[in-house]
Amino acid sequence: KKELEDKKKILELRLESIEKQEKLLEKKVIEFKEESSKEKKD
Repeated sequence: KKELEDKKKILELRLESIEKQEKLLEKKVIEFKEESSKEKKD
């Protein structure tokens, strides 16, 4: 039973890190879009 708890914790940690990476990616995409829209205006 303890093994199951450990696996659950590992999965939760993995999920957290994936969510953090997704948020970082979203930020980068938004920044990229803003940059490219600035370039088009010039």
